[in-house]
Amino acid sequence: MQLFQRDDRRRRVLTEERAGDLSAKPATSPRTRKAEPYTAGGKPQNHRRISDLVPRSYVAIGFFFLAGLTAIAGLAAAHLYLPELAAWGTKEGTAAFELGSRGSLASCLGSVWLALAGLGSLLVYSIRRHKVDDYRGHYRWWFIAGLAWLVMSLDAITGLHELFRAAMTRLSGYSAPAAGHAWWIGAWGLLLAATFVRLLLDMRACRMALLTIALAPAAWCGGLAVQLSGKSLTNISPTLVAETLKLSGHFLLLLGVVLYARHVILHAQGLLPSRDAKRRKERAKKEAAEPASKSPVAGSGTRIDPPHNPVGVGNKHAHPTTGGTTMTPHSQVSSQQSGSYREDDDSDYDDDDDDIGGRNRKLSKAERKRLRKQKAEERGW
Repeated sequence: MQLFQRDDRRRRVLTEERAGDLSAKPATSPRTRKAEPYTAGGKPQNHRRISDLVPRSYVAIGFFFLAGLTAIAGLAAAHLYLPELAAWGTKEGTAAFELGSRGSLASCLGSVWLALAGLGSLLVYSIRRHKVDDYRGHYRWWFIAGLAWLVMSLDAITGLHELFRAAMTRLSGYSAPAAGHAWWIGAWGLLLAATFVRLLLDMRACRMALLTIALAPAAWCGGLAVQLSGKSLTNISPTLVAETLKLSGHFLLLLGVVLYARHVILHAQGLLPSRDAKRRKERAKKEAAEPASKSPVAGSGTRIDPPHNPVGVGNKHAHPTTGGTTMTPHSQVSSQQSGSYREDDDSDYDDDDDDIGGRNRKLSKAERKRLRKQKAEERGW
């Protein structure tokens, strides 16, 4: 009977193991499985972020600055030698190098720089809005600045300010000064002034970016003044000067946004020292320099006081009129004798306190014996 029960139990166990093996097999066979179309680098978790495109090292920023200056200088030189270029080709072909014309290389390059500055400002906004100590929400100005740079990017190619000038002149019936240009200069200038003031206050932690962005509106104002005045400087046309200053302003704006975006990214990652750490470091340097400046220098004529006499420090028998100097009975007797020794040597050292080595302590029996022996030898001499 037990034999049949064991066989049944073994049969059930084998059946359960086979059923588990069949359920563990994949539903699709290896032959029908397709190969991966991309490697692991093409997956979303391995894609580069937008913040990774911002240059971190000053070497990369230096190359970027030199590239921008080279582009501005090349466009200015091409406009300056435009007649020579037109002699080699057609006038329509050289119109791309003419500064101030719509659709030229200068306007396209300025539009690209302004668009990149707008994207950089939006990147700064996306990071700055997570700062914990910005209680008043000053980070929102970076969103406004990003939209403003994008609008200026469109205007650099299409000339939207001319349409705004014509519309305001017709609707109001008033031709503003400077041939109606005061309409768009006043409206757009107020918005840019408020935006720049708020951005400069927010960029105080990065002085290099603050100085760079502050130069951008200065270059714009200079170029606009030369363009509206129409006065030529020596033999240089005002168009060349005005458009070169405008391009320089666009590039300085982009460079300042890149510098501040780098500062914000590094600050968010904790790679920049905090203000408290800088203050502690400066305080430590100042404290280390103070003892060196106070130390006496030989030959400098500084008066050096002698060290204080440690005799009598902590003695309870010190008299208040002696200036802190302790006069023990032994020292009083010795001063009265003027160097002479008393005959009774035991009375000199029977006092509990004595000055040995600059400290007051009780003399032991061996020390008293040694002193009496020394006194006896001196009298024998």
